[in-house]
This record gives sequence, structure tokens and C-alpha cells, in this order.
Amino acid sequence: MPTLLMARFLCGGGMSLFVIREVGMLPDGSVLGGVVLDKMVVVFGVEFTEAEDRSAAYHVVPAEYLVDPALPGLPSGLSFVQEQRWLAPPPVFGRGKPYKGFFCFFHAEVRVRVSLQELAEGSVPLLGRVLRGLSYRRLRSLSLF
Repeated sequence: MPTLLMARFLCGGGMSLFVIREVGMLPDGSVLGGVVLDKMVVVFGVEFTEAEDRSAAYHVVPAEYLVDPALPGLPSGLSFVQEQRWLAPPPVFGRGKPYKGFFCFFHAEVRVRVSLQELAEGSVPLLGRVLRGLSYRRLRSLSLF
């Protein structure tokens, strides 16, 4: 079963979904709506469609969609709790300010946070921007300078 360490967007192939967390893998041969399912995972997430007022719900998606991206700079031998310290929490979504001239429309607001490791390195959100720590660059094998 894939390990979902980070929340993510799944977009494409008729799917627009923000996955909040993985619930678990369905047993191969499960039947849902008359369809036999193999290698499918139940996730909790919010679907992004044209419909208004979508709330979080359970979805069934192929397991390969949930494989975490490679993090080449993640130190080896870390426990699950230590890994979580290195990974930033998922973004927080909310309603922003009203759209100028159209008060029934609102801007989307997305708040991005830093990992506990980055906080220890002195990284902070500042004036609507996030100053990423060195650990963030290490995780993704980016230049440290």
C-alpha cells in the first residue's frame, strides 16, 4: 500500500481532488457499484468541480496515484515521527477577501506552513511569503546556495 506522507492535488483524467489523508487500501476483488476493484485506495478529500459548496468526502482512487514523490534529501533511517518533522503540513484553504466590484465572489486563500525542521532553522512566514529553510531545499535536492 502506498504511504501518503503529504497531502496533494490529484488532477487529470477527469479527476480534480485535493487528498487530505489516505484511509486505506481496499482488498483486491472488492465490488463497488457492480465493478470489481483491484489496487484501489479509499482517501478523504475535497473534489474541485464546477459545483458549489463541495465538502470533504471519501473517494476511491488507484493506488499508483498516491505514491509520494521522491525526496532524495530526506535523511535515511528516520522514524515515521522524525519524517513528519521534516515534511511541511498540508496547506490550509479558506475564503479570502471579496472580489472587487462583485461582492458575491471571493478570492481563494491558501496558507502554506513550514515544517518543524524549518522552524528550528529559523524559517518563518513573513508578509504573505514563506521563507523556506535549508531542509526544504535538501529534501528536493536543490542547490543550498
